[in-house]
Amino acid sequence: MAKVLSGLVFVSCALFITYANGQSQSTAPAVSGKKWQDMSNEDKALFILDYLVNEKPHLFEAMIKAGEAALPLFQQGSGSEKNSKLINGLEMWFLQQLPSVFRHPAFNASLLIIGDEVLQGLNRSDIPPKYANNTEIVVQAALANTKFTRIVQRILSIGSSQMLLGLTINDTISQQCYIDTTDYLDSLVIASPWALKMVDASGKPGGGVMKGNLHFLGNYDQCAEIMAIIDRGSVIGRRYQAQERRFGTNYCRATFSIPKSFIESMNVDTRGIALKVLWDLCLPVSCSSEDVVRLFKIGRVGGLKLPIEKAHCHEEPDLSDDPSAVAAIAVLACFGALIVIGTVYDTLKLIPNSAYQPETIAKYKLTIINTTGQSDEKKDDDVKEKATLSNGATDHSAQTSFKEEREENTMGKILEAFSVYTNAPKILSAKKARNAIHCLHGIRFMSILWIILGHTYNYGLISNEGVMTTANMVDADTMIKRFTWQAVEGAGFAVDTFLLLSGMLNTWLFMNDQKRWRRYKCVASYWIKYYMHRIWRLTPLYMVVLMTYGCLYRYMGDGPLWPKSIHAAEMCKESWWTNLLYINNLVKTDKQCMGWSWYLANDMQFYVISPIFFVAMAIHPVLGGVLTFLLMAGGITAAGQQESVYNGNFFTMQQENDGYWKYVYIVPWTRVGAYAVGMLLGMLIAKRAQKAFSRVVALIGWILAIGTGIFLVYITYTENKAGGAPWSMEVRAVYESMSRPLWATCVAWVIFACHNHRGGVINSLLSWNGIIPLSRLTYAAYLVHPVIMSVHVLSKRSLVYVNNFDIIYLFLGHTVMTYMAAFIYSVAFEAPFMALDKLFIGKRHK
Repeated sequence: MAKVLSGLVFVSCALFITYANGQSQSTAPAVSGKKWQDMSNEDKALFILDYLVNEKPHLFEAMIKAGEAALPLFQQGSGSEKNSKLINGLEMWFLQQLPSVFRHPAFNASLLIIGDEVLQGLNRSDIPPKYANNTEIVVQAALANTKFTRIVQRILSIGSSQMLLGLTINDTISQQCYIDTTDYLDSLVIASPWALKMVDASGKPGGGVMKGNLHFLGNYDQCAEIMAIIDRGSVIGRRYQAQERRFGTNYCRATFSIPKSFIESMNVDTRGIALKVLWDLCLPVSCSSEDVVRLFKIGRVGGLKLPIEKAHCHEEPDLSDDPSAVAAIAVLACFGALIVIGTVYDTLKLIPNSAYQPETIAKYKLTIINTTGQSDEKKDDDVKEKATLSNGATDHSAQTSFKEEREENTMGKILEAFSVYTNAPKILSAKKARNAIHCLHGIRFMSILWIILGHTYNYGLISNEGVMTTANMVDADTMIKRFTWQAVEGAGFAVDTFLLLSGMLNTWLFMNDQKRWRRYKCVASYWIKYYMHRIWRLTPLYMVVLMTYGCLYRYMGDGPLWPKSIHAAEMCKESWWTNLLYINNLVKTDKQCMGWSWYLANDMQFYVISPIFFVAMAIHPVLGGVLTFLLMAGGITAAGQQESVYNGNFFTMQQENDGYWKYVYIVPWTRVGAYAVGMLLGMLIAKRAQKAFSRVVALIGWILAIGTGIFLVYITYTENKAGGAPWSMEVRAVYESMSRPLWATCVAWVIFACHNHRGGVINSLLSWNGIIPLSRLTYAAYLVHPVIMSVHVLSKRSLVYVNNFDIIYLFLGHTVMTYMAAFIYSVAFEAPFMALDKLFIGKRHK
């Protein structure tokens, strides 16, 4: 009996697909006056055995053999009470279904197809006459020549995919998508080459699902190349095709939610990242994103209740229907024209006897102005004097010629400002400026590298809503628990280093400029120039990058990982003005454009309020120092208070409705501490003569600075390590409020020691000439590096595997590509406006 029951289970599994595509169950038979539902399992088995032995003897023999093969599987679990109950339940369920299956027309049609194909296999067999009566040899020969793939195709062809995807009056899927999809599925049954390519281009589950490999990636490029062709007169899915049809294909991505119980079974902390199953499908081009969702909700597929949330089908962006992109291209084209004209003008001056050489342009000036080294103002007076005739009248022709020459010379300098020939050498020059603090170059470069390393784990890997780009997201939890990871998490301190440098340089330059400030006597013109210089220095490059990213990101890449939209870029069309006004860390923080630009807003806001403290320092250094210290204390207090309310950290920023990002991490009153430390350092360096101090003091200072820095970076290991206890709200508030000013103090010591000849080999490394060009590109690198990261990862044709080697390789690649892009942006947009600043704004300070 065990063999028979296991055989029934085995064969019924094979037949159940046919049964599932059929109609409702027929009425169960009555035996010996009993209803089928009232019969015991043994009576049901005896009834089926009687039917098989008398009506289907060959099938009965096959079932016995199948049962013998499957019996060890059942015996293996028979010792477990749970498994025994499961097997008994399966036996009961299959016994209840078999009568309906055996009576269904599709079952009998399937048996006829099997018999026909086996008979054809027998006819194809070359059996020697002496073995013609040997049943075993004949059966083996017949089965060896039977085309089992064709059996499956013929059985599946009994019905149509429309039986699987039956429509009701309430279904709203587009008619063309429905027809094309059902034709695709029916063509797949008959193994049409184009249909096989479509299913091959669709995603399939791979290994490592429990490791987080939840994105079933397909072949994007293969799908884009397929053209479906249905010949005229063919019969597909029992439907006659009266004319030839062709349709293209499109790459779609369906997103399914995951039961919470499954995520919990993985025994991993997702740290706020929502895990989803993403299934990439190659479907007819007539199907929209909405149609894909509806496909999973119709017919018997809809009966499966698959938890589909949304779908996205790739849409080729139409430049003609995108005015923002057209405007961005037009602006970039204007800049391109200026660069070409300026470069050509600049290089023409190198040609001997060229009309564009300065000597030629100003040759008439030599005839009316002496060349004794006079100032421009004196030369102007000389010209006017020489243009006066003996009768006291003025020679207007001489004055006009000189005015035209000055205008032409100014226009030439404007063109030269856009010259690649002039700007590239300036950026690549490794020449050190006199009286500069040379170690700042190395600190800038090391800080931007640290930021790029931290963002390598973010942009493109986990920050894109709706797209899973990693093949082992679960392993990230193990990586976070490592001691070495804390250096990656601590990359946020690099931003505080930049705030420190900004506060120090602004204060140091002002203190060195007090004579000029006193000459202006604090009139409004001085401060207007103060603000104009900063805005002119930062804004043009900032806005060009914002415009390029926000308006053209759709055209920067494509692929199976490319999202429907990139939030940080899409929001630029709505929130760009907050970036222009440098208030994007306070306004529309839930719709931030270029989210990483929050730092620029903080830096500008600190720059705006700095004159209050500069004036106090000019009145008396002690007054300025006290006010600056109070500013730092206020920042520390605000950070601690806000953190005690929101109790967040580096990881909670990924969670929905988390207040840490908006109310603690990016607001100026919690980040001003590092800037205040920089202001105090700038005042100290400006007031103190540059000279070495005691070696003992230097040794103690270096030990404290290095020790405190390491402590601040790696103390988070006590919480992140395996089995580590979560920090209390009080501990987190203290760390959030004190860590940033303390880190800034450590870096301040490095700058102070290096500037006063107590930096040793560290100063030599940070002041190396080769770092100077890279330091000049820091601002452009900060702006473009997340764009480079996102475009690269989202354009990949495969998932990223997160491990140490691959991430290091990715980080190095990001760094190289970032600096290449930064050089282009700096030459084209940053350097020209710096030159214009010196020409128009900077010159007025003289």
